[in-house]
Amino acid sequence: MEPSMNTPQGGPQYWPGENVSSILSNAQLSQDDPNHRAFCMALKLAYTTLPHAEPPAYVAHLPSTLEDTAKDCLQRVGRFTAGLQNGPAISMAMNTTSDFPLVVQEATNIFLRNSYDEEPSPLQYGLAKRVLTPDFKGVNRVAVGGRSTLEEVNENGEFKYGSFVEEGGTIYKLHTYGNILSVSRQLLFNGGVRALERIGQDQGRVIRRFEADKLAKMLNDNPVIYDGKTLFHADHNNLGEPGALTVENLSNARLAMRRQVDVDGKTPINIRPKILLIDPSNETVAQQLTAALTPGQSEHVNPFSYLQVIVEPRLTEGDWYLIAPFPQAEGLEYSYLGSQPGPEFRSDAPLDYDGFRYRIRLDFGCGWADWRGWYKVPAVEN
Repeated sequence: MEPSMNTPQGGPQYWPGENVSSILSNAQLSQDDPNHRAFCMALKLAYTTLPHAEPPAYVAHLPSTLEDTAKDCLQRVGRFTAGLQNGPAISMAMNTTSDFPLVVQEATNIFLRNSYDEEPSPLQYGLAKRVLTPDFKGVNRVAVGGRSTLEEVNENGEFKYGSFVEEGGTIYKLHTYGNILSVSRQLLFNGGVRALERIGQDQGRVIRRFEADKLAKMLNDNPVIYDGKTLFHADHNNLGEPGALTVENLSNARLAMRRQVDVDGKTPINIRPKILLIDPSNETVAQQLTAALTPGQSEHVNPFSYLQVIVEPRLTEGDWYLIAPFPQAEGLEYSYLGSQPGPEFRSDAPLDYDGFRYRIRLDFGCGWADWRGWYKVPAVEN
C-alpha cells in the first residue's frame, strides 16, 4: 500500500483504509527519536477519545491531556513548569521550540484520517478506479484494439501481418486544492483533545465529500472526452432514450452493452453489466427490479437479480446507469499525486496569530479512461 499522508521525517506513515484504532494498535515506534516520541504523544491523545480502549504499553505512560502534553514538551526543552497553569502552559508550548505544535498536528491528522477513511463515496468505493500519478502533466490512457484474427499459415510457412488501432490521449490532469483554517488559543483551552478531534473529523468529511462531488460531476455534466464527443453519446452506443427504470428499459440497456464493440468498431467485447447506479428517487423501484426470488415457474424468474444496486444522492434525479466496473472495462477513475496520496494536513503557530493555523492541501483529479463499460438512461423530462 502507498502512504496516505506526510509525517515527520523518520516517523510512521498513515495507510489507506485504516481507522484510528488500527493505526494505534499497529504502530511500532522508537521513542529514542524525537519525531517518533511526538507521534507517540499524539497517539496517546487520540486514545483518550476511543471508548473502552486501552493504549499499548509503549504510549501508556505518556500524558493523556493536551495541557499535560504541553507541560511535558516544555520540560523537555528545559522550561520550568512547576505551578504553571494549563492555559499559560499551552500558550508557552505553542510559541517555543518544543514539540507541542508537531504533537497537535499529528493528533489532528489521526482524527482527519479516521474520518476521511470512514466516508468514501459510492463512486469511489467499487465503481471508479483509483490510481496514482507522478506529476501534474496529465493522465494519459491509450486503448489498443483491432487485432486481426488468426489466419491459416500456408504451406510455405508464411505468416500474415495483423494491425492495431489506437484510441485515447490525455484524459485529465491533477489540480491542487486547499484552504487554511485558524484555531484560536481559546478553543484549545476550552476543548482540549476533543477540539482537535472535531477539527480533524470535520475536515476529513469535507475532503471526502469534495472528492465525491468532483466524481459525480463527471456523470452529471456528461463531459466531452478525448475523441471530441460527450462521454454518453449515440455514437458511443452508451446513451439510451429518456426512460423510467423498468424491466423493458433495463433489458434494452443490457442488450446495448452486450453489443458494444472494441476500438476497431467491429470486434464484439460482450460487456456484462454488474451494477445498477441510481439516485435515491429510484431506490425502491431498483430494489424491486433486482430482488432475488424463488419462483415456481421459469417465466417468473427475475433476470436482473444479479445486479448490485448502488445509490449516489449526488446524481441528477431520475438518471440511472448500468455499469461493468473495472477490470472488466475501463471507465471512471480518480487520482492522487503519487508522492502524496490523499490530503496533506500541516499546522504551525505563527507569531501574528494567537493560536494554530492549519493548511489543508489535496492534489486530486478525475476523468474517463473509456466509455464502453457505462450506459446511461436519462430521466424522463417533465
